[in-house]
Amino acid sequence: MPIRSSGTTKGRGEGESNKLLIIGENINSSSKKILQALQEQDAAFLLNLAKEQVAAGANMIDINAAKRLEHEKGDLEWLVKVIQAEMEVPICLDCTEAEALEAGLKVHKGKAMINSVCKDRVRLETILPLAAQYKASVVALAMSEENIPSTVEERLQISLELIKTIREYGVPDTDIYIDPLVFPVAVDTDNAQKTLTLIREIKGTFPQVRTIIGLSNISYGLPKRDLINAVFLSIARYAGLDAALLNPFEKKVLTLLKATELLLGNDEYCRNYLVSYRKRELA
Repeated sequence: MPIRSSGTTKGRGEGESNKLLIIGENINSSSKKILQALQEQDAAFLLNLAKEQVAAGANMIDINAAKRLEHEKGDLEWLVKVIQAEMEVPICLDCTEAEALEAGLKVHKGKAMINSVCKDRVRLETILPLAAQYKASVVALAMSEENIPSTVEERLQISLELIKTIREYGVPDTDIYIDPLVFPVAVDTDNAQKTLTLIREIKGTFPQVRTIIGLSNISYGLPKRDLINAVFLSIARYAGLDAALLNPFEKKVLTLLKATELLLGNDEYCRNYLVSYRKRELA
């Protein structure tokens, strides 16, 4: 029997729209273990890692093979086949090369996610037609090809322009995920507030457009990173966050998220929280 995630390969329906989409980040070729597994085509190791992430709470699995650039096309196609051969879980294709993306999209079962585009004409013109053709959701970074804006106002303007462009390719708002960009608070303690402000602005202006973050960036360079990640995720969720790329093995993060969903009214009769408690899943 294929393993089912708590998400769906058909995309996010009405019953799921109020739940945070958790994307497991651990199959990334920047990790030496993952890179070695790709080089050796170790399907068992990578499939087991995908299964463990779903068991820990991931609704979607991110795959990145960029460190093997010359093999990225074949690696993405192979990874999608390996994971979905035994699991009914959607995959986030973390890739900016159109040819490699299409190889993965062609074999993907259900609704995929493309991660990512930015305000870059070439990338938009090559990737957005694929998103429309394969009905994939798209992560759009609030940045241009030239620079990463430092102010909320600049990021918001770029986000608005990206939403307009993505719409023109026929991608619906519910398949657009704006990444406001998360930078370490160790560098600037205002970085968290900038991200939260942009999430609120996007959701206030475009209620159907999704927001997404790469969670671990916020705590880079600080001790007890899982604590910072957990608290920031809860605050961001309250601000309107829809999805997060994170490490599902950080038990403290997922525990605090369950409590947050309960308090936000997204856990009817406290059912999910109580089930997790009985299963001893809470940190």
